[in-house]
Amino acid sequence: LGLVEETDIDGFRLDAVKHMIDDFGLSLRGRLEERLRFSAQRFYLVGETFTGEGEFDLLSHYIGPEQLDGQFDFPLYWQVTATLLREERDLRALEGMVKANDGRYGDFAIMSNFLGNQDVCRALSHANGDLGDLWCNGGQDQGWDDPPSLPAAQGPFQRLRLAWTFLLTSPGIPLIYYGDEIGMEGAGDPDNRRFMRFGDALSPEQQATLAHVQALAAVRHAHPATRRGERLTLYLAGDGLYWAYALHAPGDLVIVALNRGELRRSQRLDLAGLHLADGPVLTNAAGGGEVMVEAGGITLDLEGRQSAVLVEAP
Repeated sequence: LGLVEETDIDGFRLDAVKHMIDDFGLSLRGRLEERLRFSAQRFYLVGETFTGEGEFDLLSHYIGPEQLDGQFDFPLYWQVTATLLREERDLRALEGMVKANDGRYGDFAIMSNFLGNQDVCRALSHANGDLGDLWCNGGQDQGWDDPPSLPAAQGPFQRLRLAWTFLLTSPGIPLIYYGDEIGMEGAGDPDNRRFMRFGDALSPEQQATLAHVQALAAVRHAHPATRRGERLTLYLAGDGLYWAYALHAPGDLVIVALNRGELRRSQRLDLAGLHLADGPVLTNAAGGGEVMVEAGGITLDLEGRQSAVLVEAP
């Protein structure tokens, strides 16, 4: 605990929480509260509890004022990987899941959302179809015997960028596992721990992915709605390939659209429920371009596997 006082860090990650006795988490929180009782800053305790898609109760068991502030959201990770990276499900599955998952753990919880960590195979290799299944079974052997290579095609990077748009416009605290912000390939541990690349070592698609993540991070920094806002579906296509939603918080609004289809799509979005008057110009912070609110809505053009993050122009 002296480390906290000496370095002024903001929080701890607790590994393998489900293998610890409850007393440890309770004692740690108690000691932190005692040592930091004069601080107005909330010290963030986030847990790593590897779970499947439906083990919500196991995650929530450790969350509360006397234990953890949040956990890595593995159920959301599996859904995002299946829907946006592997394209084995459509956006109706993701929209239905987050409708129940946003706020599932209560107002106290601050969950951490991610596309990768040291326990799973690389997001880009999922998007490229290099890994056998969602769970990456056999991924450790594959890393030694047949490690994935960097994709030459644009498609896998487009899928990854779409996933980043969703993740970085989701309430909570995003976890960016090194290399996922550029699109690094890899199978199971230790193949998912390759040396980081920088600058001229990045391919054009990796540079574009990094720029996309940087733009989204800037939006997230500037707009509280992306961090702790309420999500409201504006439109969900019947084919499950297009989803638009709003994130709103007091004094702030962000509109997100995801086109997971291969083809360009022009879509009218009704914004009447957001109480926007006609006239404001909205800027796409994720890809450039502007649209104007007219007749209570906007018409948005998106190329295949592209996204938009719309904020009011300054």
